[in-house]
Amino acid sequence: MMISVQLYPISDAIELNGASIAFNSLDSAKEQGPVKSLESLGSIPPQTPQGKRLLEKGSSRVCLCKAVQSLSKELTFSEILQNLEKDDRGKPFFRDLPFDLSLAHSRGVVVAAVTEKRNDHFLGIDLEVRPPHDVDALRRVCTQNEWTDIQSIENIAERKASFLRRWCAKEAYVKALGEGLGYGFANLDVEPTRIPPDKVAQTTRTPELWRLIDHTSDPPPSTSIYTWSIDSHETGPSCLSITYPRISESKRVVDGSEAQGLEFLVNDGKGFPNF
Repeated sequence: MMISVQLYPISDAIELNGASIAFNSLDSAKEQGPVKSLESLGSIPPQTPQGKRLLEKGSSRVCLCKAVQSLSKELTFSEILQNLEKDDRGKPFFRDLPFDLSLAHSRGVVVAAVTEKRNDHFLGIDLEVRPPHDVDALRRVCTQNEWTDIQSIENIAERKASFLRRWCAKEAYVKALGEGLGYGFANLDVEPTRIPPDKVAQTTRTPELWRLIDHTSDPPPSTSIYTWSIDSHETGPSCLSITYPRISESKRVVDGSEAQGLEFLVNDGKGFPNF
């Protein structure tokens, strides 16, 4: 199963072909006239909350369209966006197109993931770029096993990176379920595991394979989490996590075994951009 992942800084996404179509598909953008560049947002300054949301949402749609086109080149931006809707919980989906999708953004960077739709499988992705989180202040979102492991790491930067992997994995998982932060992160146990070398796509950077155990169910099911450490900065690491669990709506059964064969097409094979 191939998953197309498109990841760009907003300033780069808006320069891609089709960006103006994506921005003009937004209700708030339509009121401002055609959008062709960052400077053409009209009376909505990019630094305001409204302008920031417009940039994030429009750029996410650019990435989404690029991800779909990586798997189905005949579809245009307009055809893709005309099929985009949200369910009652706010989770985006395609009305008629045979693809599952997930979107995320963080501190000026946007990402979209798309794969072929399968029964009882749902896609979730999360991105965290140089997060300002104070690890000690977020003890409440960790299980006791996780917290013990995190606190055993002496290096502060590595400790923060270990926490970030878990936070990002949990965000991706609840997105796949169509849930929010209220799902209960302290009931989700994330731990590293080994990834078979022959199961990893040949991209510029390969993901680590982690496992998430969901203690909200009995017996607790598990699912695979693929996670990349994108970059390191003075303010902390950045992380991208993606999961594609099999979920039964009646019993909420999650089985990560089928996810072992996932392959990832990152930015059409060009790998992660610098940001």
